[in-house]
Amino acid sequence: MISNYLTEKLLKAITGKASSASTANEVYIALSNTEPLPDGTNVTEPSSSNGYARVLLGNASQTLTQKIGDPIGVFSATETVTLTVSTDTIASASIDFEENFIVGDTVEILGSSDNDGHYIVATVASGSITVEASPGLPGTDETASITIKNLSGGKATNTEIIYFPEVVNSDWPTCNYYAVYDAPTDGNLYYAGKITSPPTPQVGQVTLIQVGELDINLR
Repeated sequence: MISNYLTEKLLKAITGKASSASTANEVYIALSNTEPLPDGTNVTEPSSSNGYARVLLGNASQTLTQKIGDPIGVFSATETVTLTVSTDTIASASIDFEENFIVGDTVEILGSSDNDGHYIVATVASGSITVEASPGLPGTDETASITIKNLSGGKATNTEIIYFPEVVNSDWPTCNYYAVYDAPTDGNLYYAGKITSPPTPQVGQVTLIQVGELDINLR
């Protein structure tokens, strides 16, 4: 969910109402028990007295603070591609798959002899990807000039583990949602999403978001 605040900035930038969609230099991630609303309300964060604090996702002027990878755009390329049906592999020496795909993306194949279609990415390497075995690549092996598209572009994901502080004094409420802000406290809401497996952090535990588990998607 993109907040009203960020939507207004983007719309002003693309309609000539502002020279750019200028935003804060620092961005933080928060946890919430309740579902954040587009107007920035209904966010219920754990208490700071129990060890909770928002976590810095990145500072635009400090490279080492970045926990989010570069945004993935809508990728499309026509290159010499090898399709191996037995292993459901799509490979090409001319495509850096790690730069343009992540696990869970939808890849489209066009121009093959009998493997055209949409598939879900299962694994990613620099020179290849595999797709989920069900349904998997249905045709025959081939090497040809084929168009490969990522239909899940327009997003960014975390490339480092995100650690929240240790829980102290009392357990945190179940964290059903995450929210992205422009400040360590208060501030403006940019984006929010639902956590797939919501944790209920207990005293002594450290809540974390594994690499690739945080997707910020503008599509």
